[in-house]
Amino acid sequence: MGRATRSPQSGNRKYKSHYRAAAAGAGLVAGVLATIAIAIPYTPDPPRTTRGIKCIAIDGDTLRCGKSRIRLTCIDAPETGQPLYKESKAALAQLIRRPIKITALRRDRYGRTLAWSEANAEMVRMGLAWGWCREEDDLRHKLVIAAAETEARVARRGIWSGQHEPPWKYRQRLRQSRITR
Repeated sequence: MGRATRSPQSGNRKYKSHYRAAAAGAGLVAGVLATIAIAIPYTPDPPRTTRGIKCIAIDGDTLRCGKSRIRLTCIDAPETGQPLYKESKAALAQLIRRPIKITALRRDRYGRTLAWSEANAEMVRMGLAWGWCREEDDLRHKLVIAAAETEARVARRGIWSGQHEPPWKYRQRLRQSRITR
C-alpha cells in the first residue's frame, strides 16, 4: 500500500486530528516558554572590575585606559571652554595617578564604556563635576553621588561657589548656535 498524499484541507479526518494535536502541543510549548521568560528576568552580563589600570584623563569625566575610552557614569564635568574645565581635568588626572578600581557597566550610544570608580564621587565632592545619574544607573551610585553633591553644595566648592552653567546646557547652547549659523 502506498502512502496517502492527502492534506488536512482535502477532508481526511485522520490527518486533521494529527494536525490539531500538533498545533495543541505547539501551543502548550509556547505557553510554557512564555511563562519561563516572564518568570526569569533578563540580566545583562555582570559588570567587569579591573584594578590597577594605567589611565590618562581626557577631560573631567572621561578616561583613556589603553585603547578604551571610559566615561565615568553619574557625573558631568565642565566642557572645554567652560570655567573650571582645566581644574576638573587636572583633579581627575591627580585622582587616577594611583591605581584605581574601575567597574565597567555598559556602553553608551557613542561606544564608550560607562564605568564606576571611586573617582566619580570624589569629583562631585570636590565640586568639579555635577551629579548626573540616569534612570538605568545603580541606586547605590545615585545615593553616593547625591551625598557627595550635597556636601559640595553646602561647602560651596568649585561649581557651587558661584553661577556656573551646567555642561548639558552649555552643549545645548553650542548646538543651537551652530544650527542658527
